[in-house]
Amino acid sequence: MDRGDTGGSGGDKIFTICLAPDRFHLRHVGQTRQGNGYWVTSQLASEAGGTRDFIVGYLFDQNGEMIAADVVDLGLRKGGYDIRARLRDRLKPC
Repeated sequence: MDRGDTGGSGGDKIFTICLAPDRFHLRHVGQTRQGNGYWVTSQLASEAGGTRDFIVGYLFDQNGEMIAADVVDLGLRKGGYDIRARLRDRLKPC
């Protein structure tokens, strides 16, 4: 929703996007214990060797300003598509 406010950088408009979890598109949205918002999603890119999968994480402060974004390249798909298993293979236990 566009509030029409102008930011401090050249009159750019500030707007708010509501990230509400649903059953399909925004399943991995929430808040951290510190009150920061997060959104984790998967993306893909086609290239000559096939399809490359990515996991993308966004972190927002309590005012909704994005404070961090991280992209994890899961590599090219080989055979079946099981992004959860591929992500588990990349993560190390805490």
